[in-house]
Amino acid sequence: MRPARVSLVVSVVLVLAAGVGVNALDERTSPSGSVSTPFSLGEDVEVGNYRVHVHGARAAQTLEDDGELLTTAGRWVIVDLSYAAVRSPEYSASMGLRDSQGRMYTVSNRSPVSGWPVAPDTWMRGEVAFEVASDSVGEMTLFVWPFRRSLSEDAPVGYATTRVTVEDVASEESAVLAEPELLEAGER
Repeated sequence: MRPARVSLVVSVVLVLAAGVGVNALDERTSPSGSVSTPFSLGEDVEVGNYRVHVHGARAAQTLEDDGELLTTAGRWVIVDLSYAAVRSPEYSASMGLRDSQGRMYTVSNRSPVSGWPVAPDTWMRGEVAFEVASDSVGEMTLFVWPFRRSLSEDAPVGYATTRVTVEDVASEESAVLAEPELLEAGER
């Protein structure tokens, strides 16, 4: 084969390989250029300076905070998770919850426990609460960003996603958020 043909064949192969790579990346890329790392319940995922492990989610009509009932117009969705820092101490990662209709919710600022500090390889377990619309129960997607969400949407950064199933609750059901607890080595 002549050198010109070899060069042409190599160029065509490289262009095709780049196209396949871009298509694969596009399937996991948000409009901001950020790349999602999907993970499953019960599985560790690393995103930025965090390791995260989601145990599950539940819903409640009201939250109890030191004897006071916090009500919401919709439902409270409570996510049970563990996380640790990778390299340096941090406060909790930024999280969002998207329902099947595409509506996005952030951790409620009325949540009794909304974040806690973590250190490298020191796992903490606790719960965070989201205020969601009444019809937002069922399959939901949890997003974990390594930075505040506003910063994450402005620049391409990696983030993690997992699916959680949230069952509807009776109107009188209330919940108390589990306080963050330091876990023994190897526990999640």
